Amino acid sequence: MTQRIPPEVAAQVARLFVDEAAGVFRAARGVAGGNRRVAEDAVQEAFRLAAEQWDSIAHYPPERKQGWLCAVAIHKVKDNYRAWTRAQPIADPEDVARESQGVEQVVLTRLQVERCLKVISEMPEMRSRVAYLRFHDGWKNREIAAELGISRGTVGKHVSDARADLKRALPELTFTDAPDGDAEGEEAP
Repeated sequence: MTQRIPPEVAAQVARLFVDEAAGVFRAARGVAGGNRRVAEDAVQEAFRLAAEQWDSIAHYPPERKQGWLCAVAIHKVKDNYRAWTRAQPIADPEDVARESQGVEQVVLTRLQVERCLKVISEMPEMRSRVAYLRFHDGWKNREIAAELGISRGTVGKHVSDARADLKRALPELTFTDAPDGDAEGEEAP
């Protein structure tokens, strides 16, 4: 049962929604495998929970509020995924056997992504934000620089340090993106 939200809290959460919903949606959609409906439901749940717990999170700085909302949305996606998979009957064991290699790869990939996100979440704040945008959301270094108001060189340093942190924590990890984060042939400003 959802509690009644005071009007002043609803107004503050509405402002927060305007500022942060797009980023929270991107995070949720990435974990939801691109499923828009699942991501939208998770975002709605995150902001509902924010309104209910506003007394606890109102004093957070903007970056921490965004992180909190993203974490809640991601957990909601995972919870819904687990509930959905438990509710799905297995129709034919032979079908499962034929598809198991693909399913196994999906599960292993998702586990590796979760491990990477955990390592990223433990990095210093700016490096964590850069790494998340770069490796999770697929932003280019110039886009990250513009978004965060820092130089491309600083973004590059954070990306390099984040790569080193990830390689230390997950030595089996292989990077497939361009180290500078920009498309081939694209000129640096």
